[in-house]
Amino acid sequence: MRWMRSGVGLCSCVILGCAVPHAGRPIDVPSYRSALLPAPVEAPPDGTPDLALQVLAGAELTVDGAVAVALARRPDLAVAEAQIDVETAARIGALTYPNPEASLTVVRDGADSPVPQLWLEVSQPIVLSDRRRLGAETADANAVAATWELFQRRVEAVAEVREAYLEASAAGAAITLARDELVLAEDFRRVAEIRVAAEAVPELELLRARAGMERAQFAVEAAEVELAARTARLAAVMGVPDAVLPPCPALDPEPPALPDAASLEARAVEESFAVRAAQARVRAAELAADAARAQGVPDLTVFAGYGQSIDPTASLWTVGLGVPLPLFDRNEGAVAEANAQRVRAEAEVLAAEAEVRADLRIALAEYVGATASLRSIRDTVAPLADQALAGAEAGYREGGADYLVLLDARRAGVEARALELQALLEAWLAVARIESLVGPVGRETASPHAGPEVP
Repeated sequence: MRWMRSGVGLCSCVILGCAVPHAGRPIDVPSYRSALLPAPVEAPPDGTPDLALQVLAGAELTVDGAVAVALARRPDLAVAEAQIDVETAARIGALTYPNPEASLTVVRDGADSPVPQLWLEVSQPIVLSDRRRLGAETADANAVAATWELFQRRVEAVAEVREAYLEASAAGAAITLARDELVLAEDFRRVAEIRVAAEAVPELELLRARAGMERAQFAVEAAEVELAARTARLAAVMGVPDAVLPPCPALDPEPPALPDAASLEARAVEESFAVRAAQARVRAAELAADAARAQGVPDLTVFAGYGQSIDPTASLWTVGLGVPLPLFDRNEGAVAEANAQRVRAEAEVLAAEAEVRADLRIALAEYVGATASLRSIRDTVAPLADQALAGAEAGYREGGADYLVLLDARRAGVEARALELQALLEAWLAVARIESLVGPVGRETASPHAGPEVP
């Protein structure tokens, strides 16, 4: 029938005039490089164990291996990456053109009418504003913000792994010191038993030695529990549940030197993904406000109709235009909400910058304090303990010093090493926090486990 052919032709014209929207990520995540993030690890070739198995099978756990496993296995990072696709998919909805509408009406005038009246009408809204383009650009800006938020979450994950790795490494060294202390306590008890048996000292001396040995034994057990807890935390932040991790090597005895604070602060603000994400949210809010204003522009509706009366030879065509009159609703509510979102996003930029600066200053203060303590221990406490031990050993060999004096001197040396280990750990933790804000500092590759064991 002629009215059906006309309706099909009008619908075909409308469909052909509307392009099918597509969506893609505005930033290629796998190829993006930043000083705050390690270089991505290539996937193992087919037939080889996956990355986690390779890392866990090593004799020692490296910090780079732990970080690579965390970036590949942690589910929270997968959630953050999926949010990019959620924001990107909004572009499709923004670019989608309104659908045409068709209606068919059949009217029969009385029971005696042999042929009913037919009426077909097809209408198509025509978008006059830029709301489709602005909506797509808003979706792109939100996808950019989600990408920066993913990278920020990766930076935080790397920092968590490095800190847990450092703590596990220090906990392993602390067990060695605790066991050395236990050996000295056992020697002290043995000498006290000999002296009490010879009636050279009162029995109180033996009780004191036994109490010291029990205290040293408790310290060893506590150090073992601490190592187990730190290892479990490291496995958790790596995303490897119930994993038996290989031991972490000893800390590098020399933390890297740092550039001046002003240059570090400038780098921190410039490199911060949190600041970039907040800036992208500002851009998205500005575009959303423009899109809300464009939404207030009414669409023009074009319609065409064809009717056939009782008489088969009589037909009627109609063509018309329609437009809503924006007298009461001009989308002011959505515009006001978008403007408020923009103001909040601008405040979030300032808040993100302030937080980055504050975190950097705190980490720098921790670094300065830890390195000062480390220098003091190495320049004063440790040398004095070594001198006392050397004098006690010389006096004991010459018969002029008691063996208990020698044991006390050895214990002082162990305590100095424990203080040095704690200061070294605090210095490396501060370095890890600083590098999570500005990228590698000091040496070209500041590794917390390079070099010999802590003396």
